[in-house]
Amino acid sequence: MVIDEVETIYGRLLETDHPSFDAMVRAIIAQCTAYERTNGRRSRAIQLIINSRPRAYEAWIAARAPIIERLTTLIARARHEAGLEQDASAFLALFILNSIEDLGMDVFQWGNPTLKPYAEQPEDWIARQTALWSHAILAPIPKL
Repeated sequence: MVIDEVETIYGRLLETDHPSFDAMVRAIIAQCTAYERTNGRRSRAIQLIINSRPRAYEAWIAARAPIIERLTTLIARARHEAGLEQDASAFLALFILNSIEDLGMDVFQWGNPTLKPYAEQPEDWIARQTALWSHAILAPIPKL
């Protein structure tokens, strides 16, 4: 059930060749937003079951892997074009996808009153996040 939900949210994204990070991240945010606005929430299983059942967790990771791989490639390309190191691309892809998911759940599932005003107009919600993440991937990241 949890994996079906993840595949419903992300499955169509893999059918389209997004030419840039901006296009891909906009599509992810739009798809997540549409799903959450239509369904009102993601199943509680996403938060509870994947963390308590190793098989469900592994399946969740596997279902998201193609999205993370594509994001990593697009981030690396954008960072290369900006003359930046690409080493941080995989971390950025994971961080951004997790953040998009968490923000959506905060707004649509938990009704976070601080974030809710920003999500009233879906296009504004999508545009703000797209701009934020597009800027974030081009930040210099120190090597540790």
